[in-house]
Amino acid sequence: MLARVAGGRDGHPLLEYAVHALNHLKHISVEDTRVMDCLLQLHSELGRNPEKWSLIASAIANNDRFQYRKKSSLTNSHWLKVTSPSLLFIPLQLGQPWMVEYLVKQQANLLDMDVAPGWGSPLIFAMTFRLTSMLALLDALKKLGADLNKPSFIQNNLYSQTNVRSGFYAPISWAVAIRQKEAVDFLLSQSALKLPDDILHTAVLCVKPSHEVVSKLRQRGANIHFIVEGSTPLHVLLSRKRGRSGIAFTQLFVGSGASSQDWLPIVKELVEPSYDLSLQDGTARTPLQIALDQGLSNIVEYLLEKNAPLSASATLNPNMWNWAKDQKWFPSIQAAADAADKPSTRIRTGKVFIKPGESEVIPIKDVDFSRIRAVVVSAIIEDKGDYLYSPKNAT
Repeated sequence: MLARVAGGRDGHPLLEYAVHALNHLKHISVEDTRVMDCLLQLHSELGRNPEKWSLIASAIANNDRFQYRKKSSLTNSHWLKVTSPSLLFIPLQLGQPWMVEYLVKQQANLLDMDVAPGWGSPLIFAMTFRLTSMLALLDALKKLGADLNKPSFIQNNLYSQTNVRSGFYAPISWAVAIRQKEAVDFLLSQSALKLPDDILHTAVLCVKPSHEVVSKLRQRGANIHFIVEGSTPLHVLLSRKRGRSGIAFTQLFVGSGASSQDWLPIVKELVEPSYDLSLQDGTARTPLQIALDQGLSNIVEYLLEKNAPLSASATLNPNMWNWAKDQKWFPSIQAAADAADKPSTRIRTGKVFIKPGESEVIPIKDVDFSRIRAVVVSAIIEDKGDYLYSPKNAT
């Protein structure tokens, strides 16, 4: 019937029954080859006539009784955005794990195909919904040989995940990005899983970052010092737009749509035990400077307890001082600012006389050049009769 309806027209008298048949798939818990024959016939018809998919999609979108499971990120209208669905699209969304196993055993290449353009791999598609059978589906896909690390392209608006950038995501990255903790736990439990280098950046950029997820990722070996566009995960987290209540901040500290989540538990997970708090982001700010600019008092206090420094090459926002002067940790910030403002460390090499047009290598000992951002050479002109030493000869 489904195949005949798909080959029919809008308003077909059996169309509503076909929609109810699809919605009923989740209740078929015992393997039935007749059900699979129907799905195969339907997919075959859609393959021959791709435009017929819109007939079923429109019927589902207009059917108020077509219900998704609780907390599903799809709505009826999302069916209209699907093009060229794979054979697994309907079973993964509406069916049972045995249906997926049946199809993959017949066509193993289904695991390597996205369920539809922009919707990602079967693993990603299965984990996006809070389905009762989600973990069973993930386990079935893993046992069937699904690649746990293969990235696939996600178009964010298809999943109503406009807070997540479109792009390529490994399954663990997508699970972290959409805060699907059950899927995160499942994937982290698999020995074959390899964490992407930027996984902690993904974790701190999701709508409501979780310190528990960050902790689990760190336990699995996630790199706290990995840099993306000049920033470590800690820089990225602290730089996010903030909103606070009960404190009279300037507009500098409160932005439209800003988060009011307390990030201190996440900061602790990123910092302890070995984060280098002297690292600067692309604007030359250390984590302490970002926390000050963002008005994060409890995080500033914590970072000061960890002896976090300021950077001499980045300027604190002048408005920060008006707010910080009333905080109990203000003297510590003043001391950190004074330490950062030291103009130079003087290195004396003794007198060196160089004739015009000549050069000489001057050895400098006991200096950690990895922490030096700039070198200024000063010189005193001394007339020795036959030659002159001046700053323009110094390099």
